[in-house]
Formats: sequence, C-alpha cells, structure tokens
Amino acid sequence: MRAVKRLALALASPTALVWTFVALLTIRPQGDSDYWWHLRIGEWIMSHGDVPRTALLSWLSSGPWTAHEWVSEVVLYGLHQVAGPYGSIALFGGVTIAIFIAMASVIRLLQPTMRPLSIALFGLVAAFVATAIWLPRAQLFDILFSLAALRIALGYLERGERRGLWLMPLVMVAWVNLHGGGVTTYVLVMMAITAGEWWNRRTSPPTARPWRPLLLSIGATVLAMSLNPYGPSIYAYPFATVASPAMQSLIQEWRSPDFHELLFRFAQVFIAGGLVGLLALVRVRDGRAIALTAGLVFMFLQSGRYVGLLAPLGVAVMSPWLAEAVGVLRAGLPRVTLRARWPAPVGLVGVIVLVASLVIGMPVRQADGVASSEPVAATDWLDAHPPTGRLLNDYNWGGYLAYRLRIDVGPYGAADAFGDAGLEELRALMDLTSDPRLFLDEHSVDAVIIPPGQPLDRWLSAAPEWRQVYADSMAVIYERA
Repeated sequence: MRAVKRLALALASPTALVWTFVALLTIRPQGDSDYWWHLRIGEWIMSHGDVPRTALLSWLSSGPWTAHEWVSEVVLYGLHQVAGPYGSIALFGGVTIAIFIAMASVIRLLQPTMRPLSIALFGLVAAFVATAIWLPRAQLFDILFSLAALRIALGYLERGERRGLWLMPLVMVAWVNLHGGGVTTYVLVMMAITAGEWWNRRTSPPTARPWRPLLLSIGATVLAMSLNPYGPSIYAYPFATVASPAMQSLIQEWRSPDFHELLFRFAQVFIAGGLVGLLALVRVRDGRAIALTAGLVFMFLQSGRYVGLLAPLGVAVMSPWLAEAVGVLRAGLPRVTLRARWPAPVGLVGVIVLVASLVIGMPVRQADGVASSEPVAATDWLDAHPPTGRLLNDYNWGGYLAYRLRIDVGPYGAADAFGDAGLEELRALMDLTSDPRLFLDEHSVDAVIIPPGQPLDRWLSAAPEWRQVYADSMAVIYERA
C-alpha cells in the first residue's frame, strides 16, 4: 500500500502533469505521407531477402537508390501486419518517450541542481519548438541517438564516464540501419564538442580528461557507419539532399523556415530567447556550449526540417543559461509570494484525463488524419476502375496510391530517386511552365490524379484528349478520352 501511495503522489505532482501534457502533444496518429511507401519497401525486402539497389514503385525512375532506413521499413511492415498503423504509433510513441528521458538526462548532467519541474517545463518547450516533427516516422531515431551521443560525450568530459564511449559504435550500427540519412548529425555534434573542449583547455587550467578515449570512440563510431548493406557509400548519402537545388526548393521541409508561419513561431522565440540569454543576461564561458549553440542555430536557419530534429538537443544544451537568464529576470521583478498548495486529487485527475484523451482519442485522430491527407475515396474509385496504363499522381499521394493499388505510380516521397532533372521536369509540369502534352505523351500517361484547382487540373479540363471521370473536394481524376 505504501508503494501504491507513493506512486499516486508522484502521478499527482505538477511535474507528472507537465510530462503527460508533453506526451499528449508529441505522440500522434500515423499521418506521415511517406509511411505507405515505406510499407511497400519493407514488404519488398521481406519477400526478396535483400535491400533494393535501384528505385522501386515508380515508372519515373529506375536508377541507383539507397534504402537508408531499411530496418525501420521492415519493422514498420511487420508491425502493420499485426496492428495496422497503431503498431507504428506504439513504436514511435516509445521512441518519443525515450527522447525526453535522454533530454532530461543531458539537462541533469549540465545542471545537477535543476528541479524536476523545471526540466519538465524545458521538455514542454522542446515539444512546442519541434511541433512539426512529432509524427511516427524514422527521423525520430535521429533525435534519440543524437541526444544519446551528446550525453555519452559530455558524461565522459564532465564525470569521466567511459562505458558509454565504447557503446557508441554499437549505437551507431543501429542508427545507420534504422535511419542512415541522419548519421552525419553525430559528426556535427562531435565536431562542436571537440572544438569547444579544445577552446576550454586553452582558457582554463589543464585539469580536463584525456583526449585519447574520446577520440578513439569517435573514430570507431565513424567507422561503424559503414556497417550497413550499402557500405561506405552511406557517408556521401546524406549530402545528396543538401547538394540538390531541386530538392531544396521543391520539398517544403528542406527549405529554410518561414518564421511568418505559425509552425515556426515557437522556434523563433526559442532561438531569440536562447541568444539573448547567452549574450546579454548570462556570461557563458563554456566553449562546448557556445560551439554547439552556434552549430544548432546555423542548422535551424538552414532548413525547417532541422528545427524539429534538433530542437530537443538545442533545448538541452541551452537549458543551463536559459534557466539562469530566467533567474536574472526574476531577480529584477517585484517578489510575489504564492502560498497555494498543489491539490493531489486535481493533479491525479489531470493526468488521468490527459492519458485517457490520448488513448481514447487516437482512433478518431487516426481516421481523420488519413482522410484529411490522402485521397481515400478517389483511391477507392481507382481500385474499382484500374487505369489501363500509367498513372500520374500528386507527389504527396504517391506512397498511399502505391500501397493501396499495388501498381507503379509517378512521383512519391523518395525524392532522391528522381534526381534534379526529374524533379525539375515534374515541377514544370505541375506549374505549366512546360507543355504538359509533351510530358504526358512521352511517358504514356493514361490517368492523372491531382488536387482540384491546380494549373494542371485546369489544363486537363480544357484538353480535348482528356476527360474527367471522378471529382470530389480532395481529388480529381482524368483519363485519356
């Protein structure tokens, strides 16, 4: 009974309520448009006993291709066979919880005296700043493993903990096969830490840890990146998107963030608050923190994708001086004493209500999420009236159509499979900056499914050789007359 009472009191605390609210914000239904083609790739891997070397699922591309998250795809396919999309929700819900546990561990390492409620509030900040990334998708592994790498390196430099250094190469083997496209994050984080540590040793007494264990661990971890089916080629893979002008301009999440959008307002406030706390209110002399912050801000401004992926790491790194800056601000304000007690029943009821809303509301949110993002009814129509030839589709719908119809489609979420020339050709088609008739005839397209109101929709409606055979509020379908 005593243990049950302690558990009830812990759940009734403000800290538990904040963490539960964080879970409600970040554990979301399966709404990733890429989820469906990942299932097809996972199915292909299971049936062939190998990873694909050339692009699949599309008649637009058959060139070399790297399935850099092949283990995730196999796991997602297996879970989907058992539990549908709820399997991936449960998996990445666990990954999300692990992310915030790792983030809290980093904050406790950097600021051992910080109260649990303050750490929970920083978790809430990270949840809001990274609001765009909280979907059940493999990119969450990048956040988790980046925080693990940061905790291991700082654990050695701060406390002399060596065990994690030798575990990091094994962590990298899992990372590079679960989501190989994000492993360069490790290199960037380690570069910032070593550069900052080198600066610290130049400006402070030589009482630091030996370099050798850290550098050996980093070297072994970088070598471990090649332990994947594609070998050392994975080192170059992450730079394909960064070096691709077409992907940078066409794919929204790879563009620089537009801070006029509500989605990035929290990130804007966080970056501004972090820099003000660093430069104006607190004198931070830790070279590691400064180097990491500079790198993170650079990445934040580079791409909207990085705002979400690196926000938990950024909040953890900036938490000591953000907390100190808040203390400085509070010291200049009139003191207000609050004597209200936290009523345990209120806290416990709050936790129960939040958990219940998360679990009970998930099926409704899942159904609504698919219906609002994928052309469900139009796909049902195509399933009943299969196209006689090639189907051209909207980029975001390619994965869902490939999964539902079991046919090759046009473009889909694996943008690197089409190359810059292919992506530019698609953009010119959809924007009507080139003659659609040439593209459609050259590629022998017999059916088109796109959102209504697009320029291509207006062109097809006026073209005598095409006729509209289906329309609803989300999609229109044309076939050759």
